[in-house]
Amino acid sequence: MFRLCLLILFCAPVLSAATPQLTYLLQADAQPEHTIPYLTEQLGDWVILDTAIDGNTRWTKEQLQTIQSGKTGRKLFAYISIGEAESYRPYWQTSWHDTPPDFLLQENPDWKENYLVRYWHTAWQTLILQELQNIMEQGFDGIMIDKADSFENFEHDITTDQWIDHRINPETQQSYRKDMQDWLIIVCTTVRQHKPDATVILQNATQLLDKQSCRSVIDIAQLEDLFSNGKRLTRNNERKNRLADLTAFRAENKPVIVVEYCTQNTIISAVEQQARTNNIPILFTDRNLTSLGRMFIP
Repeated sequence: MFRLCLLILFCAPVLSAATPQLTYLLQADAQPEHTIPYLTEQLGDWVILDTAIDGNTRWTKEQLQTIQSGKTGRKLFAYISIGEAESYRPYWQTSWHDTPPDFLLQENPDWKENYLVRYWHTAWQTLILQELQNIMEQGFDGIMIDKADSFENFEHDITTDQWIDHRINPETQQSYRKDMQDWLIIVCTTVRQHKPDATVILQNATQLLDKQSCRSVIDIAQLEDLFSNGKRLTRNNERKNRLADLTAFRAENKPVIVVEYCTQNTIISAVEQQARTNNIPILFTDRNLTSLGRMFIP
């Protein structure tokens, strides 16, 4: 079976005059004979997919072309994590469980089989750049970048239990944040070397967008949990800081998508008010993305 999460993307003058419909397909057990006809016939303008249809078997160019043919102008985007390694991706080697490479670190306690990486290491970057080449050769129109915010893990000093902005990486002699900004630019540049008009979506990692060099390579910013953590509203200073990170990005008329996972009516109402105040569309859905969700348009 496959699960869908539907997002509607608004306020996107850099994209087209029409509002594209952006859809996610999480395909833990997807089967081509069922998935491809469904995607082709039912879905909207933009679809974000895993690079492989069942974890190991990549979508073929012909399969992607079939899905694209279902609607004029449809674009397909590949999900890729640049700050964590995932054991269910085609690049994963089973030997890493027993003999991890130097770049591979601890497992994410919130997501099994996801592992923090030293993203500045050449071996990791070489692996991901090869994956990007594969993605473009498969026929995707662009990428959605996740876990660019993993630099935050390295800004935590475990000896003092303090968070240090722009903490220096002793291996590179520049900040972990700058290492990620450099890496993000390499990723986006590589994608566009293969496809000059490729569209890039960045999830979270808003701090990186304070640099014009990063803003220039990102087309869409997508944020989770901007106004709530699912159970309560976020703190005012936290919310203001994330919104401040987006000031220059939004001033460049680039679209922002926000995904919220709250279910209590009182929290939903408060989030809707925040959306009105900040003129940002919200998708309300469940954190496991098992439902289509509901859009709120301020």
